[in-house]
Amino acid sequence: MAKNKNLKVLVIGGGILEHSLVRKLKQSPKVSKIYVAPGNEGMRDIAECLDIPETDYFQIIKFAKEQKIDLTLVGPYRLIADGIADQFHKEKLRIFAPRARQAEIGASRVVAKELMRHYSIPTSPYHVFENIDGVMNFCEHARFPLVIKIEGTALAGTVVCHSMEHVVSHLDKVMKKKVFGEAGERLIIENFIHGDVISMTILIDRQTIIPFPACQIVREFIDGNRYPIKLGAFSPVHCISPRMIHHIEREIIVPLVHAINRQYHSYKGFLTVDMVITEKGARVLDFKIQWSDILAQVLLNVYQGDFVDLVLHTLNGTLENLNVEWCTKSVAGLVAVKDNQIKSTGGYVKLPSFPIDEDEHTKVFCGKTKRMRDNVWGTGERILGLVSTGKTVNHAYKNMEESVSYIDLKEDIVFRIPQITNKGKNIK
Repeated sequence: MAKNKNLKVLVIGGGILEHSLVRKLKQSPKVSKIYVAPGNEGMRDIAECLDIPETDYFQIIKFAKEQKIDLTLVGPYRLIADGIADQFHKEKLRIFAPRARQAEIGASRVVAKELMRHYSIPTSPYHVFENIDGVMNFCEHARFPLVIKIEGTALAGTVVCHSMEHVVSHLDKVMKKKVFGEAGERLIIENFIHGDVISMTILIDRQTIIPFPACQIVREFIDGNRYPIKLGAFSPVHCISPRMIHHIEREIIVPLVHAINRQYHSYKGFLTVDMVITEKGARVLDFKIQWSDILAQVLLNVYQGDFVDLVLHTLNGTLENLNVEWCTKSVAGLVAVKDNQIKSTGGYVKLPSFPIDEDEHTKVFCGKTKRMRDNVWGTGERILGLVSTGKTVNHAYKNMEESVSYIDLKEDIVFRIPQITNKGKNIK
């Protein structure tokens, strides 16, 4: 294996998150070659895209062994939860991802809630149910709105119910029709918490933690204010003060890391903690074992160092020796999503030509794609990711808006620039 230079790196996945990773890896002088399985059209100018599905572990591991890959990074969280890291370790291949058992804190909401309860980490009170009758009986005597979450972390697996009619409709979808499969066999119900949502990402190497700057989440509720969707993120946050951030790190993040190290020995990697900020303080919503595409494009621009150094120090347990540097500007990201009313070919969205022309302020990342009839089509719900810098968050979003005006975005792509305010919301 190479001595941490002229590295051959493999990235598994093909969306906005993986495109963000590939662009950051390309900046490292330690990397000589980047492969992506399967990748997307936006990456082809900076990496070699492989005709291997991200779920074909056998072919991916075979390729990694034949090509003597020095380091593999995994994008999709479901692959991490499924144990892809365990498969790589069996073959003595270096991979940056937690093992399956360690990943269960992010893959199972029930496990995460029980961990928080056991170690007194502030979160909303919750109840776990495994049958419809139990859910119905509880909701009939509860105060709305209620949040119902499936056991797993699938998209659309969280719903805010404002009435019993909403509860019945969701149970029919989840527990009768089983649209989420086994992930919907256990449900968590908790009270809806009003407040701004922030994400705090930490890097753990068992002995040392590096907290990344907090990100505030841009979200909206669709379909009658029932389904929360995340459309963007920005840093620095506006809803809380630096003093409050230090308090969260001391009272929530550090105890959480100690809890994880006690239950999951030798955890190495990222952990993202989503929290809602209330007048009484922060309440943890969820953990994630991997960045979302929204956070990745922001945090990989906030971090100014060599990302390969960051990964290698984590794997080697030497994060304490790493000096980190953060961007001094504000960084703002958004995703452009597919219009649910589109009538394009097969429900796909025609994309601009790649590579997309970018200016000094804005970068564009590509979601899952397919090439048909000499055109590139977006095949997922999240079509493009955009990230911009500026003196302030609103300035960054203004730069993004100006940059987007030069990109040939189609009618089928929904893209909204938020106006960020913090009037009366800066919690000390």
